[in-house]
Amino acid sequence: MKRRVVQLSPGTGKPEQIATVLEHEIRSGVLGFGDRLQSENELVQRFSVSRNTVRKGLE
Repeated sequence: MKRRVVQLSPGTGKPEQIATVLEHEIRSGVLGFGDRLQSENELVQRFSVSRNTVRKGLE
C-alpha cells in the first residue's frame, strides 16, 4: 500500500515524529493486524530522512 509523503516539522525530533505517525496509523486502522510496516528504504523516501533516523524512530 502506497502511503503519502510526510513533511516533518522542526521543533520535535524527527525519530519521535516518525514513531508518532506510525503509531497513529496503527491505532487508526490504516495498518491492520498482521500488516507489515513499509521497508526502511520506503520509510526513508516517505519521510525524507536518513536510514539512521528511520531506525531510531522504530526503536
